[in-house]
Amino acid sequence: MTKLLIFFMLFLCVISKVDYNYQDIYQDKISDLVNIEVKGHLVNPGVFTLDKGDNFNDLLLLLKLHDDSVYDQININQNLVNKQVVVIGKVDEEKISINKASLNLLITLPGIKEKTAQKIIDYRNDTPFLKLEDIMNVSGIGIAKYNKIKELIIL
Repeated sequence: MTKLLIFFMLFLCVISKVDYNYQDIYQDKISDLVNIEVKGHLVNPGVFTLDKGDNFNDLLLLLKLHDDSVYDQININQNLVNKQVVVIGKVDEEKISINKASLNLLITLPGIKEKTAQKIIDYRNDTPFLKLEDIMNVSGIGIAKYNKIKELIIL
């Protein structure tokens, strides 16, 4: 019986020396996540939790946007940062969407004729424009023409 009592006391001493720091384990899990506040013109504003290293494109999968929601000022490939605030805007009715506009609407832009408007449509059918500057990838639109239309267009 004494041996059992001694064994039990030694066992308790060993267990009391083991440091189970659950808070550290929990903190490690939390540090792998980022909380992003999204507000503005969308159906489901709020705080979204994503994995560290995720980018805006990953966040977009969680957002319910209106048809006239825009996020053209946001770099979709940039990694999100904890406690970052993202504001989703609303389409300015006076601006023309280079990803959605018809040929007839595109030709209302200064310096854009029917042939160039069709090139814009052909380009976006293969590769949607991700930033306004991408329109300069279309043959016939250089920096000078872009500077004339950049204030009149949105994604």
